[in-house]
Amino acid sequence: MELVKTSYNKDDVIILLQDVRGRVPVLDTLEREKLNQKGVHYSEMLPLEYVPTEKYMEIYENSLKTLSYETACAVATLSKKIIEKHGKEKKVVIYKYNAKKHYHKKQGHRQPYTKLVINAING
Repeated sequence: MELVKTSYNKDDVIILLQDVRGRVPVLDTLEREKLNQKGVHYSEMLPLEYVPTEKYMEIYENSLKTLSYETACAVATLSKKIIEKHGKEKKVVIYKYNAKKHYHKKQGHRQPYTKLVINAING
């Protein structure tokens, strides 16, 4: 099996593609939450997956066709409103000096940043 060219080790990628059923318990949400409260990590359990019904898939496909463009436009508009400014911080000068070796090195750095505006947090 040929995989996409990547910087990951081939053995690491193959293990992610293996079927882990039988090696890791498949549990419903309530059981996973109870075990998580006892200290078991989510990565050690698989969620119980349900096959969506035909009616659900029909509603999903219709919603995707009808609302995908409007949703994308709303997200783009919202992201423009949230991002107030792109810029760079004030310059930090790094000066290295060694008197005995007659070594001088001056280097500057400006960290880029994005200023966000959060109007409200609803929760």
